[in-house]
Amino acid sequence: MKRLMKTMVATVVTSCFALSANAALLFSDSFDHANTTNYDTTNPQDASQGGSLASAIEFRSSKRALAIAGNQLSMVTGGTTSTHARGRFHDQAILGSRYNFAPALAALGSAGSMTVSFDYNITAALGGDRWMGFSFGTDDNVSGEPNTRINDVNTDLGIIIKAAGDVQYFNNGVATTLAAAHAETGTAVPVAIRISYDSLLEGGNITLQSIKIGATEVLDSPVTGFNWESNGVVPVGAIHLELENRNGSNFIDNFAINAVGVPEPATWLLGLASATAVGWIRCRRPRVTREQSQQP
Repeated sequence: MKRLMKTMVATVVTSCFALSANAALLFSDSFDHANTTNYDTTNPQDASQGGSLASAIEFRSSKRALAIAGNQLSMVTGGTTSTHARGRFHDQAILGSRYNFAPALAALGSAGSMTVSFDYNITAALGGDRWMGFSFGTDDNVSGEPNTRINDVNTDLGIIIKAAGDVQYFNNGVATTLAAAHAETGTAVPVAIRISYDSLLEGGNITLQSIKIGATEVLDSPVTGFNWESNGVVPVGAIHLELENRNGSNFIDNFAINAVGVPEPATWLLGLASATAVGWIRCRRPRVTREQSQQP
């Protein structure tokens, strides 16, 4: 009986670890291209991109043209056009449409987490109101856009990292400034923002899990109260993401979106049942005694 239980437990535990999560690099871009003042004209951009969605997504500029300088994405701002620049993820097959991340996330699981990471050029001397940010869950407009996307009422969750040290998050436009500021400076400071969600459906709960800037975790504890909302998006349930920049030539490099999905409950139950059955079958096999094995 002890042998039976040990074998079944070992088999079930091993299977549970295999079933517990599906991880994937969805998209990345090293921006290793010849210098250009308009990244939109680099078609296709696939040469610098990776991940399962590399051939499905292209960056597109909003407000100001995105540039490539020294194998980095330069979000040049200033002048008379706009103090903001944004990088939208568009559908490579239909360049006029923004890319919907929901199906790719759903393929990993109905719940899960997403980590957006990149290297950020933080030079505080260029101004205290100079920042880089990222938006989770925006509307899908490609014209008539708000001046800033991160703090727009139709953005489910926006994150701002200021060169001067302040970090803020926005819940449909409502701002919260974190008590812990960062003190990072440099030309390639690693930034990682992680969220989790219990559902990808309309109204699904989002939790801001972590904001790491360099070696500093600026979020004291996970923050709840965010939700996926359609915000006029068609189809309902589409998920759009967006980079944003204010005041200055902020450089971004080594951009990546990683996701981990949790399998459906039915998948868990099927996996557990299968693992239990395998363990039982293994233990029901007849034992071969030493005397039997020595018989001619």
